[in-house]
Amino acid sequence: MNNTSVRGTAANAVGYTGVVTLYQKINSKKHIIARVHNEGRVPLFNFLADCLAGDFDVAKADRPTKIMLLNENEEAGTRERAGSSSFIYLLTKPERVYSATEGIVRYSFLIPPEALIGAECNAIGLYNATASEADLDDYAAHCVIDLANKSFSLSSVLLIDWELHISNR
Repeated sequence: MNNTSVRGTAANAVGYTGVVTLYQKINSKKHIIARVHNEGRVPLFNFLADCLAGDFDVAKADRPTKIMLLNENEEAGTRERAGSSSFIYLLTKPERVYSATEGIVRYSFLIPPEALIGAECNAIGLYNATASEADLDDYAAHCVIDLANKSFSLSSVLLIDWELHISNR
């Protein structure tokens, strides 16, 4: 019997899908305002590879722990933080969502109203523990959002659930 691995087949491909759900919460009412997909980048895959290798101390530095609201101009190729936003850290410990077909981890964030009022925000970056504001392009994952027709007041907050789905495609 020969030990051969098959590359590129559907039965042998590990995949990542990110699903970001944005909720607006006013008083006790919570409404979904958007659900978007995203793709992971090198810091996320470095984290996963280090975990698989058992290098948890090394992996800790690449573990996603925070987000930043971003204002991107695709034509100019620029990315900056949206308004007065800085890094926003996890609201709670990441939650493992059990599924028979894939591994899912949910990260939850609460965006205070001050970060949204008057801010031009069209993207969100998910960053690892060691990321700094000096390099906003070094995100683990990224999604484009459209909040142009949404109004935020001091009595509303934005909740974000960022789900990381790992599956055998």
